Amino acid sequence: MTPAAHTGAPVVEPGAAPHPENGAGHLRLDGLTKQFRGRTGTVTAVDRVDLDVLPGEFITLLGPSGCGKTTTLRMVAGFEEATGGRIELDGRAIDHLPPQRRPMAMVFQSYALFPHLTVAENIAYGLRLQRAHRGKDEIATAMRMAVTSMNLVGLEERSPHELSGGQQQRVALARALVVQPKVLLFDEPLSNLDAKLRTAMRAEIRRIQKMFGITSIYVTHDQDEAMSMSDRIVVMNKAKVEQVASPGEIYARPASVFVADFIGQANFLAAAPERIVAGRATLTVLGRQVTVAAHPRTIAGTGGAYLMVRPENVRLTPVTGGGNGTVLRSTFHGPSLDYEIETRAGTIAATDQGGDPRDALAEGTAVELTFDSDRAYLLPGD
Repeated sequence: MTPAAHTGAPVVEPGAAPHPENGAGHLRLDGLTKQFRGRTGTVTAVDRVDLDVLPGEFITLLGPSGCGKTTTLRMVAGFEEATGGRIELDGRAIDHLPPQRRPMAMVFQSYALFPHLTVAENIAYGLRLQRAHRGKDEIATAMRMAVTSMNLVGLEERSPHELSGGQQQRVALARALVVQPKVLLFDEPLSNLDAKLRTAMRAEIRRIQKMFGITSIYVTHDQDEAMSMSDRIVVMNKAKVEQVASPGEIYARPASVFVADFIGQANFLAAAPERIVAGRATLTVLGRQVTVAAHPRTIAGTGGAYLMVRPENVRLTPVTGGGNGTVLRSTFHGPSLDYEIETRAGTIAATDQGGDPRDALAEGTAVELTFDSDRAYLLPGD
């Protein structure tokens, strides 16, 4: 493995033949598995992951710490050897190739810029490793194009320590893109930035990815990053894939209680569906009968189900007497007013988006709690 593979520079082997089919690669993972053996036995870090990443697609691997997302990315890059399964790029197996011979580049969390090189030299580093196939003028032209596309004009002669965190991240991204990889890999690249800069860099990375049309796999534990950047999200839990779908599908129609709870906030009301017809379930909740969309695994006539209701779907109407809930507390967050409501079904979270804090419902206020049944979803208890 070359020093570049260790430091986050583009994965290119000195003297290796260039990859003639530059552009968006079609990546497939088939039963990809990774097991680690230790003193206490075998631990499965990645368990038979199947994934088909289309050319030019932006896929995010999302999940809690230890779910297997980073190990999956490292197997794709070649930094970890798979225990089982297969990795294909454009229909050809690449499992046997070392990292430096895979037409990929990785952007790391730490940026991994060379401190003794200027911005221009860092960006051109991977191209110079291909010096047997690239002339000096070609390298200079490619470097200038990368500098322009990353909004780094005027910073070419600076050292990394003279740059802001966002500028360093753009240099790392330029260095990865300039070698024209078929797959671009991101290992939590924004976790070192402050919240405001992270938001700006999300949009910047997505803009650049679309501009170049490079197939991309992005690893994060940040739900907002995944939702705002991805074409599809791969939600992982305990080494397995729980769901692969678009951000909207995962939010509105999660495959499990885990996915629903991990992506955003959700209320889960224990439910016993009375009947299910054509994918819609009828049940009684909070004193009224509703009909909602149901997950295919949900079974009628059992109590082993949960109705998912997102807080922004809950409506609160103050009442002088009765009602089905009582305000426990309200919290102002700027863009929203968040409530906790005590009901017979337990404590329910409600969000008033754009609510005025001066109009917040006082603690102890009786309310009638309702929700839009078309935006609720019934999930199996397993």
